[in-house]
Amino acid sequence: IAEQAKGTMTVAALIELFLDSDEKRLEKGEGYVKYKAKETSLSAKYILPNLGHIKLRSLTAKQIKANQTEQGLRVRAETVNRSDVTFRAALAYALRQGWITTPVWQEVKKLKEAEPHDKARSKVYFLREHRDAIYEAADEALKPILKCMDITGCRPSEARRLRVRDV
Repeated sequence: IAEQAKGTMTVAALIELFLDSDEKRLEKGEGYVKYKAKETSLSAKYILPNLGHIKLRSLTAKQIKANQTEQGLRVRAETVNRSDVTFRAALAYALRQGWITTPVWQEVKKLKEAEPHDKARSKVYFLREHRDAIYEAADEALKPILKCMDITGCRPSEARRLRVRDV
């Protein structure tokens, strides 16, 4: 805590202090250990590489935005925004503690996320004519599995494992 008095606390030290705070322990209760592990991992991957070494008092909105932009080139906006939650909460904690005087993170908007219907992992559906063409071109041994998949919507591995007693 002597770092705060000197103004030399880094972003990495702040996040660690925030995650170890009694405030978080009380809030998370029995799930605290799991929460801390997850948030430490997210911070280590998305926040600390670019911002961890920066002193709190010299952190700027421009640096936060640059980190956000760089991360946005590698992962989805949802991931960037999720990794920023603890970072922003830690900065708010620092403001409440008086370690910083300006909420610079509020100047940086969250990245625009995809629409809910665009977030689905499986977006590609075969049209009926494409399914029929695949079925016709398939080897005779594969046709029953393809037909089963078409009728039930199951995965290839699930269709392959089916037994007469399952049907």
